Amino acid sequence: MKKRIIGIAIALIMALSVTVSTEAAQLQEKKNAKEYQMILDQDIVKNTSTLMQLSAWKKTKPGEYPVSTDSEKWKSLSSIESAIACDMPREFTSECSTKELVEYAIKYPFLMDILAFDSLSEGMDHLREKSGLFKELFEREDRFGELINKYLVTNTDFKVLSETNDLCKSGYDSVMFLEVYLGLNIGELTDSEKKTVIEEFTKKTQRKDQNTRNTVFSKMFIEAVEQAGEVLPEESLAGIIELIVPEGCVEYGKRVDARSANVMCPICGATQTESQLFVNGVTVNALKWVSGGYSVSEIQQLDTYMQTHYPSFVKNLSASSKYNCHSYAWYYDSPYNQYWIDEESEVERIASTWNNWDPNVRNIQFGDKLLFYDGYYCLQHSANALSPTYCASKLGHCGVYTATIVEIAGFYGTPYVEVYVP
Repeated sequence: MKKRIIGIAIALIMALSVTVSTEAAQLQEKKNAKEYQMILDQDIVKNTSTLMQLSAWKKTKPGEYPVSTDSEKWKSLSSIESAIACDMPREFTSECSTKELVEYAIKYPFLMDILAFDSLSEGMDHLREKSGLFKELFEREDRFGELINKYLVTNTDFKVLSETNDLCKSGYDSVMFLEVYLGLNIGELTDSEKKTVIEEFTKKTQRKDQNTRNTVFSKMFIEAVEQAGEVLPEESLAGIIELIVPEGCVEYGKRVDARSANVMCPICGATQTESQLFVNGVTVNALKWVSGGYSVSEIQQLDTYMQTHYPSFVKNLSASSKYNCHSYAWYYDSPYNQYWIDEESEVERIASTWNNWDPNVRNIQFGDKLLFYDGYYCLQHSANALSPTYCASKLGHCGVYTATIVEIAGFYGTPYVEVYVP
């Protein structure tokens, strides 16, 4: 029987065992995982209580947050604390108009977290779980009209983007969020709304190509539409087909290259081919990188985002679309890795060849493997343990980072962690 452990509890216990041995001993005597969760939550709330009060939110203007990424306060917060500080209270969301909620949404500091997941729909679900703002907005009946109105007037400042590599200050993250959400929900729009969104997307894509040759992010609207089970009329994309169809693919709406059986990465547009890997005695399905993916400037932009928004994370390797967290943790922890292991069942097959961890025998240590599960017991992430407190892992399409097990569990919203030992 697999031992599913409250992930945050594991990291809390182990962190305390290193730093405060007396408190750690007391915590380890507790057997109820909910007690660990409660203790950790109380500690975090205490540190961010002044930022979470309703009065602090009422002092902000639509689009402003009680703490900003430019502030010294932000640098002093852990990633979990900063997320809580930016989580709009339910009392405040109910007071905001839909137009105001949209303004807060496009300025939400963690919009680019979408790229830390294997699919855009998973990334959007992550935003909903991470912030009460999105829970409220996504339930408003008039949200599409307000989101479309904002999309029509929201553009990227490419001068700022080229000078700073900042996806947020340039407004790139706002456009991306609007395109991904509208794309994922294209089937719920009226014909008139669809026409308006597609026309604006075409204009923005042409504008992006005029300002920068990096159009990978432009493809995310198309991918979102495809994930929604829709295909846009090709005639509606006249003039930009060559910008959104990756090299080696036959045509828009057909991911597979009939000549080589290559497939397109759903987010970055890299060309991959179906393959198999032999990992610890188990043969698993995987996708092998062939060509394409993020440009040098796009890598710098994603690295800058992580550095600014997650200052407590230590970068080991830059952003890459060649491999994902599961491949990095279980197959090859190197920048030369070219494989993407996507299926949960394949990862669990590899994990089954390892031994279950027994917390009564020893602490987590370097060389152990971690699987992070969400509240529905769906696998979200894999990581390599570095110590009882820290782990290293590939964050989706972003880079490889060292952070506490607590922070990674908080980042992915995964309360359950399985630990495996050699």
